[in-house]
Amino acid sequence: MENAQLDWTADGLIFADTQYDYFLADSLTRIPSPKTNFQEGLFGMRSSDGQPTIVGVYNQGQGEDQFEYVNETVVSTADSADHSEIEGAYFLVGRCDDRVAGVGQTSGEYLQGEYRSDDWFERTHMLAWLTGTDDGQEDVVSVKVGPVSGIAADDAPCVDNTLFYLAEFTDAGGGPDLALHAWNLDSGERQELPIRDESGLALNDQEALPYSQYGSSSIRNGNLEWMDGVGRVWQTSLESGVTTMLFQVEMEPLTRWTLVEFSESNLLVVRNDNDGEKLELITVDRNTGKELESIEIDDWVFDQMASNIVHLYSIAVPPGV
Repeated sequence: MENAQLDWTADGLIFADTQYDYFLADSLTRIPSPKTNFQEGLFGMRSSDGQPTIVGVYNQGQGEDQFEYVNETVVSTADSADHSEIEGAYFLVGRCDDRVAGVGQTSGEYLQGEYRSDDWFERTHMLAWLTGTDDGQEDVVSVKVGPVSGIAADDAPCVDNTLFYLAEFTDAGGGPDLALHAWNLDSGERQELPIRDESGLALNDQEALPYSQYGSSSIRNGNLEWMDGVGRVWQTSLESGVTTMLFQVEMEPLTRWTLVEFSESNLLVVRNDNDGEKLELITVDRNTGKELESIEIDDWVFDQMASNIVHLYSIAVPPGV
């Protein structure tokens, strides 16, 4: 499974492959659920009757019509798996209470063409509920012009039915700039807050900021906390976009081996050490930036990854860590 994700809830650790969904608690439960091999997001939830549930979003690719694009949702309990095809390419997904929502590029019946602002291309994007709808299909809330690049998250934070994410936007001069986007699933309104320092200057380091890492636990105290491509951890005000640096995680610039997970109290990072010969899993205190623990990952794993035999896509921590 490409881009395979993990989620760890009070019910256990969940994951999936192309044939099954899995609950791992005191024992392993395997639910048959054949599906395509690219995952957009995976979430452990509870059904309306209280059953532990796995919700996955999968990318099936272009539909029969060249303007159609198909994703699939798979909702699994211990007894069965329900599959639904949905229109759209949802490269950003997040859990909003007991439902999953996403932001995707418009396609099919929602397609509204391409827009151009100076030399910076933009396309229309749509915000939609992907689960919990009456007919099992997507429920598109809003369609708006959006940035071409930077919108991607498999576990975007959602507060009060608002998805938050970092992405580029077209500034007054026609060029790309980084902003905090907040798109509300009730009203359909989208807010773009340019990322600025306390003096009002744009923070637009193209070597670091576009490679931002964050997740569903990143929001606290009215800020989105995130890590950039060179290990700096920032906080961005949800009200103003004012952004300040919290601390630096010592690491090589982001590579295909770098993984970041925000827990309630800590930041967990899989990083290359400075000589690039091994991988480490480190735990960093989100309040102080102090490195609490470092665990070297077995050389066999590193060797397999270096040979493109094994890929690391996700890490997860239990609730309360």
